[in-house]
Amino acid sequence: MSAQPTFEPLNAQLAAAETGMSREWRAFWRSPLAIAGVAILGFLILFSWVGPMIWRLNPISTDLAHIISPPFAGHPLGTTGVGQDQLSQLMVGGQISLLIGFFSALAGMVIGVVYGLVSAQFGGWV
Repeated sequence: MSAQPTFEPLNAQLAAAETGMSREWRAFWRSPLAIAGVAILGFLILFSWVGPMIWRLNPISTDLAHIISPPFAGHPLGTTGVGQDQLSQLMVGGQISLLIGFFSALAGMVIGVVYGLVSAQFGGWV
């Protein structure tokens, strides 16, 4: 008897032809926690970098008429003990925090890649 060729379904053929990276990206975007993390990071970036372009209050200028005031139309999060707007201070503080976080992650990645390359090349106690 001669063996007849088996034909895989088209979906299986397409799945086999896909690269490994697309499967990981698809799995990443199907995860609700991954989507939540991207949404939170996107909100923080918009709040910290686009927010000061919309909310144009200087974070270090003082409003002596509204020292330690509760939230109101001019200052949605209120003011500090010296009359500074808390919303604008949060925006500027968020910029600094995001920059430190991104650069420390980049530095850790560079150090890890260099250490991994040296370890792969020389091995042993390295």
